[in-house]
Amino acid sequence: MPFLNVAASGSSGNCCCIEHGDNLIFIDAGAAYKHVADALSETELNNKRISLFLTHEHNDHIKGLKPFLNKLNPTVYTSEGTACELERKGFDVSRFMIIDPDFLYELEGFSVTPFSITHDGHEPFAFRFDLGEKKIAMATDLGVAGTYILEHLSEAESVILESNYEEKLLTEGAYPEYLKRRILSHKGHLSNKEAINAVGFLSRDKLKKVIFAHVSHENNSYDLLDKYSAFCCDNFGVEAIYLRRETVVRKIDL
Repeated sequence: MPFLNVAASGSSGNCCCIEHGDNLIFIDAGAAYKHVADALSETELNNKRISLFLTHEHNDHIKGLKPFLNKLNPTVYTSEGTACELERKGFDVSRFMIIDPDFLYELEGFSVTPFSITHDGHEPFAFRFDLGEKKIAMATDLGVAGTYILEHLSEAESVILESNYEEKLLTEGAYPEYLKRRILSHKGHLSNKEAINAVGFLSRDKLKKVIFAHVSHENNSYDLLDKYSAFCCDNFGVEAIYLRRETVVRKIDL
């Protein structure tokens, strides 16, 4: 049984880890190393094979990258575009593994399929992991969830999916207009409504569990997410939970 451990999720930082057998599969390193250590025991960090998959180069996904690399020495996988941007920011990417979208990569103990998402980074990715008979996908920081993305997600029984903002809270809120336009754009973030629509579509296939993630502090609310999670259960037969901002979580069943 794979587990999800969360060091951070939200606009201030993102770092999750799928624990599967001898593997710790991290997605992004946008958290202080202390929170990574809080999410996983030292025994786990010292005795398991560690991989790091980077979705894109925005600060809330890479701000803990240097200590992460220094302390854990993971095998790092990312797109060529993200690697180039990280090199420009001063990172040594010479040992990073450059991967392409829509290819199945067979690794030790699991396989992964990266796929492209629409966001304002340089070649951002989402990922689907095949862990034996279990398939888990993670897609955050995407402006839209169109047919291509839904096709990739439809293979998974568990999906970690962005549910960033409530449109009314965003449009009537205090954000400057340029930032509102960015978030609402097809290269911005996924709204609650768009996330629920995606769950409804995916529930026709294999989806059993959805974990809503990357929740905005200013433009969303836990009360709304409670209602949306209950809606998914009642109407789609899908178990739904959400990740709270700046909250370390251990051992979520996937």
